[in-house]
Amino acid sequence: MVSTVKTIDCRQANEIWLGIPTIEITPQGRFIVAWFSGGVCEPDPKNRIHIQTSTDGISFSEPEILVEFPGMRRAYDPCLWMTPQGELWMTYNVSDPVENYNSFEAIVCRQPDADQLVWSEPRQFDFNLPFSFRMNKPLATSTGRWLIPLSWNRNPVHWLDCLKDENIERWSDGQTIRSLREESNIRWLPRKTPSDRDWMIKNSMLQGAAISDDQGQTWRFAGAVEAPDWAIENMIIERTSGELLMWIRTDDGYIWECTSDDGGETWGKAYRTPIENPGTRFYIAALADGRWLALNTPNKLGRDRICAYISTDEGRSWSPGLQISEGTDVSYPDAVEFEGKIYCVYDRSRYSEGAICMASFRPNEIPAS
Repeated sequence: MVSTVKTIDCRQANEIWLGIPTIEITPQGRFIVAWFSGGVCEPDPKNRIHIQTSTDGISFSEPEILVEFPGMRRAYDPCLWMTPQGELWMTYNVSDPVENYNSFEAIVCRQPDADQLVWSEPRQFDFNLPFSFRMNKPLATSTGRWLIPLSWNRNPVHWLDCLKDENIERWSDGQTIRSLREESNIRWLPRKTPSDRDWMIKNSMLQGAAISDDQGQTWRFAGAVEAPDWAIENMIIERTSGELLMWIRTDDGYIWECTSDDGGETWGKAYRTPIENPGTRFYIAALADGRWLALNTPNKLGRDRICAYISTDEGRSWSPGLQISEGTDVSYPDAVEFEGKIYCVYDRSRYSEGAICMASFRPNEIPAS
């Protein structure tokens, strides 16, 4: 039976909007949930990352601001990940359209079960790419290699294409930001766009991975996987053979995938799967018993529900879905397995109710056939 709790909503957080959550659970059972909000929408220079904790997975603490910047620089897309060594990482994206600055950073909590969470100073990742950002959880492979799924662009990108003085004025006014977002959405949202749609990622986005062979001390980058226009937010999983499988979000109405047989150094050509997706975030991971779990929105026309699926053949086929979301306008699942249960967070009605929900269920509750 799927059980759902709400960790926060716009009213409780005193925010106009909020969403894009992430979750981890510490070895001793502390639930940690993060999300971002601030300003009138995304993007906005007031975007900042909040964190909540719980000891029982039912009642959550008041949110605390974990990452924010002064001026025009914003923090967004948090992702929590527990390393095999028991450290808690948070990666997030950073951008400033006035300075045309885009990067991603990481902070680390080395004792996530301590009474207070103490985070390291931010670490900036620079792969000498024109533009790069990440969204989903890293992967620790059977060889000890770590990979962070990474999207990048052949060219520098900027959300607002105008002179700096104009940028400052437009980027400082909330109503203007909202109208600019709506104007951009008309041009890039899947199935609502003309052939010349133009958002910051445009049509030259590639997929790859940051790679570390020393448990995150040093990193390098590999991969230039092409997928349909508006490809973004890839995620990587490992088969028992050592082959890596990458899923890619696209505006094609389906998830695309590709594989690597050399630990992510090189990737094969991407191709369309039969798995419908409306161009939104998904989640894929191997469970403790070896089966695979996928969380997806199985409707290429809209974000109307989130369903959970099981694969017993490492992603080659999938079970019927178990709906785990409540309400409509739901998106951006992230999940973790803990003591035989799956805990999945997602956002609901991001620009009205603005709820962060957490659904829990056991893998065997997903229909087998």
